[in-house]
Amino acid sequence: MRIAVGEPLLLQDILSRKFGAQDSAVRGVSIDSRQIKPGDLFIPLVGQQQDGHEFISDALKGGAALIFDSRKSTSPSKTVRVEDTKAALYQLVALYRNEFSVPLLGITGSNGKTTTKELLHHIISQNRSCFKTEGNFNSTVGMPLGLLQLKYGHQFGVVEMGVGEPGEMSTMCNLLKPDLGLITNIHPVHLEFFGSLDRIALEKGRLFTCLPTDGMAFVAVDDPMIVKLPSPARKISYSLKVEADLKGHYFEDVMDSYLALMDVEIKLPYGGKTMAQNALAAAVIALQLNIPLTDIKETIESFSAPSGRGNIRYFNDLTVIDDTYNANLQSVLQGVTAFQKINPQARHIVILGDMFELGSAAEDHHRLLGKYIQQSGIQAVFCLGALTRFTLAELNGANIHHRHFDDHSQLAGYLREYCQAGDMIYIKGSRGMAMEKIIKQGFTG
Repeated sequence: MRIAVGEPLLLQDILSRKFGAQDSAVRGVSIDSRQIKPGDLFIPLVGQQQDGHEFISDALKGGAALIFDSRKSTSPSKTVRVEDTKAALYQLVALYRNEFSVPLLGITGSNGKTTTKELLHHIISQNRSCFKTEGNFNSTVGMPLGLLQLKYGHQFGVVEMGVGEPGEMSTMCNLLKPDLGLITNIHPVHLEFFGSLDRIALEKGRLFTCLPTDGMAFVAVDDPMIVKLPSPARKISYSLKVEADLKGHYFEDVMDSYLALMDVEIKLPYGGKTMAQNALAAAVIALQLNIPLTDIKETIESFSAPSGRGNIRYFNDLTVIDDTYNANLQSVLQGVTAFQKINPQARHIVILGDMFELGSAAEDHHRLLGKYIQQSGIQAVFCLGALTRFTLAELNGANIHHRHFDDHSQLAGYLREYCQAGDMIYIKGSRGMAMEKIIKQGFTG
């Protein structure tokens, strides 16, 4: 990971005053020696698999202007000695963040974090200068790095926060100091590390508890876990089902999907109730920022989803739904449900990879997915990965063509032979499955 610093002079001042780094013309910060650009600060993190200190010489060859070093592995030139490089990163980010008074919104949740962040940024940036963390900069390392892109001219900020283990939300909140918080939903993901849905809710709920009393917590009342979460901030509710501070209505016609808000119909950029929930969350926040509903409608309708998150792609006479970025049971069920409603007359083919980080629930979740697909009306299911064998086991005896494959190229090759003009294809799997390779090898390779 590497970022270009939003305010280089501010960072240089902090490095000089707090870290004793004189004349350090730092313009970027990187934790990856392969991404170093001239003028960067290189922070060699120590992980379970690798020690970044082993790549300090590579960073210097790449033009690094400064190195944080806890191993005394280089000469004093261009080096700041620190006890712990990750702790030094956090200290640097905290000092940098404290120089800004811009209101920041933290977004977390099991599904929809990135899409909602991108959609909200798309809406707000039409009216004012809006900061956002880029791409997948949502971890306990990525999010802090992303904060170093803040600029003095920003008027609002949207920050994605992903948690995979207990304690990570508190770490990120201490650095971010959010004024507003949104939890999109709470589903059983990362069960391998949390063990139960209640513990996942407790972890994500720390975003609400860290908010100031004059802040705002946006509450998805359709999610029973979120409703119970406490917060000292003012709660603003939204729903597609029941009365709330902002109640929306989702509906479809033959070709399109819509979100109705206060007698205004918004055509969604792609179908499915998940997109309606993301759009409703973005709308309730934008309205609190006094953005007119007419502007919200216009910008939602012009939005394009981030890569791998439900993008519709066309290859000759085939339609491919690229939902390859990540997967858990809830997101796959929602994705398949929305998929089968698109062009009902066409043949629908689902391609699935394993869902990871489910711990002891892994087999059950994959079997539940198979049972759902068995009743869905899908014509064909092709799978990759050891866990999806449980999904296919539930399809035995069903009138659904299904096969398991050992690798991406084998599946892609079969897909090229199997598909016919007019077919609809939906592709989904956890990030580690790299299901986007199916698209590249099957349709563009």
